[in-house]
Amino acid sequence: GVVNALSGPVPVSLTVRLRRNHYTAVPAGAFNRSLVTTIDLSGNCITDVSADAFRFSTVLQGLDLSANNLTSLSLEVYRNTPVLSSLVLRGNQHLWALPQANNHVFSAAAAAGSTL
Repeated sequence: GVVNALSGPVPVSLTVRLRRNHYTAVPAGAFNRSLVTTIDLSGNCITDVSADAFRFSTVLQGLDLSANNLTSLSLEVYRNTPVLSSLVLRGNQHLWALPQANNHVFSAAAAAGSTL
């Protein structure tokens, strides 16, 4: 049958896709206090992700930074995203070392070829 009314809160899942837009950086404040759960920034020319790009983004679960030009990623990115469970970094040929934070452990091997 057809449901005419909701019996509780509706779970929100908001995805932002900014693929292949020639972005070179993710500046401070870009996604501060965002309610976005998944962000796809793949296929850009990003060399820098500000430590404060995702400040207070407490619902961000997935971040795709694959196929960019990253050389490093700040520990603050992880601290500002407490429920981040998927970080895709493949295709960043110069990204070799990633910090460890809280329950997030990222390695060069994972950055080189797999979804975290």
